[in-house]
Amino acid sequence: MPDIVTFADENLYREKASEIAKRHEKLIKSILPAALIYHIGSTAVPGSLTKGDVDLQVRVSQRDFPEAKEALARHYKINEGSFQSSCFCAFEKEDELLPLGVQLTVISSEVDHFWKLTAFLQTHPEFNEQYNALKQSAEGLDMDEYRNRKARFIEEILDSDPYRRFSFRLEGKEVEPINPVKRQKERLSFPKASTRKEKSEMIEVISRRLLDRFGKDITAVGVYGSVGQESEGPFSDIEIHVVTKEGKTIQEYEFIYGGFKIELSTAQETELLEKACRVDDSWPIRAGAYVHVKPLYDPDGFFDELQKTVQNIKYEEVKTVMREFMIWEPYETMGKIRNNYASGNHRYLPLAAKDLAYQTAKLIGLANRRYYRTRARMFEDSLSFPSRPEGYERLLELLLEGQLHPSHKVYDRCENLWTGLNIWFEELGIDYQEDQLPF
Repeated sequence: MPDIVTFADENLYREKASEIAKRHEKLIKSILPAALIYHIGSTAVPGSLTKGDVDLQVRVSQRDFPEAKEALARHYKINEGSFQSSCFCAFEKEDELLPLGVQLTVISSEVDHFWKLTAFLQTHPEFNEQYNALKQSAEGLDMDEYRNRKARFIEEILDSDPYRRFSFRLEGKEVEPINPVKRQKERLSFPKASTRKEKSEMIEVISRRLLDRFGKDITAVGVYGSVGQESEGPFSDIEIHVVTKEGKTIQEYEFIYGGFKIELSTAQETELLEKACRVDDSWPIRAGAYVHVKPLYDPDGFFDELQKTVQNIKYEEVKTVMREFMIWEPYETMGKIRNNYASGNHRYLPLAAKDLAYQTAKLIGLANRRYYRTRARMFEDSLSFPSRPEGYERLLELLLEGQLHPSHKVYDRCENLWTGLNIWFEELGIDYQEDQLPF
């Protein structure tokens, strides 16, 4: 008997889907700490029609793919009916509250688009409406027929100019790819491009030099940032933690050498642990530097301890920081937006909209107690975090598309986000306004 497809509004499944996604994200993160995990598919896109299943994407490097596949296979069943390759493997878990699928992909491979497609549908409701219309037309059809229609529709989206522009911006690329060699001939030749192998060779030189000169004083050495996460670009800099024993200090350095921008961040053990557990408005941006560290020398497992320290921040501390930051930045920014819109200085609105989005992304990271891979990936990552204020995606849509005009549209999106921020704060139990003078 053919498998018939039916759909329902995602809000009917939202609570269960979110709970399942969070639980399995936590499980997968515990067995694959370096993996990037996203809740994808229709249950991650508000306003969607869905079959009622939950999907996660797990992104790893090509080098880590075989080990990740084996690790996931110990907890999930490989979906034998799905396409498998050296950069993709699908898993399933049928004994959940809702059917669960886990898609393991290699970062930057040809199948590594699920997270981008989900973010695109979250921020482009007109395309999600088209997708819903396709689902409505497929109601009651054979599952294979629906999958064929879905595949054609997804292919059209992936080939569309709006998605292409969106995808390039998420990845920090030029919309129109430019030959870097040609560009360097026309402009200054630095910063200089380098391969992963070239960066690794330079890192090895630095590591050996540090240990030869300061070995008796060093507890651990590790690479952080995009290079530490193996997600770097050709122009990425090299950032290295140098952890010293108590009472021992090594000078910090930030310099250009051999075409590389290199930063040596030095700190004593307790000093770095204190930095890692300190909660402020920049915590979601800087915490990744303490979690995603690729050890070069770490005989006593210091970086494991550092990672645990970051992950154990207290929610009450987070709420205090959010309250203070709301007063310092978003509240003041919104006042400037209203002032300049009322006075006719509309040229300020694009800059203010960027400021408001950036400030909101910080608050989203804090509220979810999750950190961003890098600042460049902040907006992209924030769309995958479950707790977000209403209006954020709509303002981000203009920002990521580079469409911060006309001024009345930008102003309306800012006002909508400001309303959403305050409702969100009420839901989180954060009151930032005083009933009486505080002194």
